[in-house]
Amino acid sequence: SLGFLSEDAILSVSPDGNMLGDSEQRISTESRMHLALYKEFDYNAVIHLHPPCLNSLVGAGVPLALSTYETALMLGGMPPIVHQSGPTVTEIGPLLDAFTTQSIVILEKHGIVAAGDDLLEAFALADVAEEAARLTINQHILQGSRGAEEQKEKSSDAPALRVFSDEH
Repeated sequence: SLGFLSEDAILSVSPDGNMLGDSEQRISTESRMHLALYKEFDYNAVIHLHPPCLNSLVGAGVPLALSTYETALMLGGMPPIVHQSGPTVTEIGPLLDAFTTQSIVILEKHGIVAAGDDLLEAFALADVAEEAARLTINQHILQGSRGAEEQKEKSSDAPALRVFSDEH
């Protein structure tokens, strides 16, 4: 969990993927993805997160509703979704292709990758995407409850169904 990282769990890696310094920690299996993005684009920060609301929407096949000016402006549209064939990004090409249009990409059944000039910019982008996901879920809940109220009003005009017989 990122909330429990200690300083010794953060490793320095050279551009060719070799660990710098001494550590008993292993380099992340996601390091290839990070290194490819640094090499291909002019980013100073690349982060990979597993935002629960965004992952829920993608899993349900529901696109983000960019319903605030801020989310629409910052995200610039629905982030591209890259197919994942497992828990580690092994196919780097589709990810790089997706990053040609936006600085945030959704990894199907996995999470997101966001990049920027610094960690704060990359994290802010990821945070806005998760905020958009929460807003989308809330809108679906509210629309669903409004739909249920409309259905209730329609059904109140219909004759009641008999559930029990006179004997019951």
